[in-house]
Amino acid sequence: MTYVGDKLDRFPAVKRVLRSLYRGMVKAPPKPPSPVLDRPTLRACLTARKPVVVEVGANDGFHTQWFLDLRGDAAIYCFEPDPRAVARFKARIGPAARVQLFQLALSNAQGTATFYQSSGGEPGAHEAPAGQDWDASGSIKKPKKHLEKHADIRFDSTLEIETRRLDDWCREAGIEQIDFLWMDVQGAEREVLEGAGDMLERTHFIYTEYSNEELYEGQATLAELLRLLPGFEVLIVYPGDVLLRNKRFAFRPNRELREAIAAHGGAEAGSAISAGAGAGADGGPRAKPAA
Repeated sequence: MTYVGDKLDRFPAVKRVLRSLYRGMVKAPPKPPSPVLDRPTLRACLTARKPVVVEVGANDGFHTQWFLDLRGDAAIYCFEPDPRAVARFKARIGPAARVQLFQLALSNAQGTATFYQSSGGEPGAHEAPAGQDWDASGSIKKPKKHLEKHADIRFDSTLEIETRRLDDWCREAGIEQIDFLWMDVQGAEREVLEGAGDMLERTHFIYTEYSNEELYEGQATLAELLRLLPGFEVLIVYPGDVLLRNKRFAFRPNRELREAIAAHGGAEAGSAISAGAGAGADGGPRAKPAA
C-alpha cells in the first residue's frame, strides 16, 4: 500500500508547503501568562551591550543567578541588608567576578534605619527552606496588615542597618546608567525611588513588587508609585509586581516580549493601572518561580 506521504517524498518542496499550511491551521493552545516575570521576558529586557543591573533586595541570590545565566557580560550590583540572607547569597553565588554585594538598604536618606526581620514560615504557602526561618519579608518599614494576611510570618527581631541613596551610591561608584533596576523591598518602594531621582532618568527598565494594601506602614500603592515615575510607562502588570520602561529610550521589543505584553492585557491594562486600577494585588510573600 502506498500512502500520500510516501508519494509526497518525491516532491519535497510541495511537502514543505503543505506541512507549513497544516501547522498554520492546527495551532497549539496559547500558554497562560506567567504570574511573575519569567526568564524569556527578562532576557528580552537585557539587550544592551554589557548591561548594568541593580538588584535591590537580593535576598539569597536566587534571581541574581538568573542575571548571571542570561547575560554573561552583565555587571550586577546587589543590595541586601539582612545578614542571614547575605550568608546564603554568598553560599549560592560564590565569588562571581561580575557580582558585587552590598550589605545595606537603599532608601531616601543616607544614615541608618531600623530593619524588621521576618521569621517563621509554617508549612503552607510561605514555607521556609528546611531548617531556615523565612527571611524574605524583612523591611525598613514596620509591618502592618502583613501580620494579619500572613500570620505564619513573624517579625520578632529588629536591627540597625546602613541606608544609602541610589543617586549617591551610583555617583561614587561611577555608574552612569542602569539597564535593569530590580526592586523587592517589602513596602519601601517609595523610599528607594525617592532616593533615585537623577538615576531614574537614566534607567531603562524597572521591575518592582507593589501592594495596594498597606502591608507595611506608609506603603505606597501602585498608583502612588507611578506618580513618582512620570517618565515611565507600564509594560506588564503581574499580581503584585509590575514591569515598566523608560519612555526616553528607544523601544524595540522582540517577539517574546511583545507576546508577554499582549498576554497580560497589552497597553490598555497598563493605562488602567496608571489611572489607579489594579486593587487586590497584595504584594505579600510569594514562592520563587521555577528556574
